[in-house]
Amino acid sequence: MDQNPQAVQGEPENTIHQIPAYVPRRRRRRARPPPVARPVQYQLDHGFHPPIHPARPPPKNDEAALLRALQESRKRADEREKRRAEEREKLIGTRKKRSAETQLNSTTKKRKTASGNVIALK
Repeated sequence: MDQNPQAVQGEPENTIHQIPAYVPRRRRRRARPPPVARPVQYQLDHGFHPPIHPARPPPKNDEAALLRALQESRKRADEREKRRAEEREKLIGTRKKRSAETQLNSTTKKRKTASGNVIALK
């Protein structure tokens, strides 16, 4: 009792005077992470329902539509091939006929054609 001058005579040692004035509060736990996306079968088993209106209806095996798409893609491929042929003709027309050693020096502007030939530009 002699060690603690604040203790009152007749009271036990652990009086209110020994409790520190500031007690730090317990820290709050971090918030839960967001719920994990579940597989579709789990959702169906546990009452989650798929959307009533899907974003796009499933494709049907419509033979007419398939034929139309195939023809359009072939048409686009033909147009692409025509454009490439025209560009090739232009490149061949601009090619300079020079001796091989002076044709492609380091300062010449070069271009690689579709066939892989390197040509000098005018």
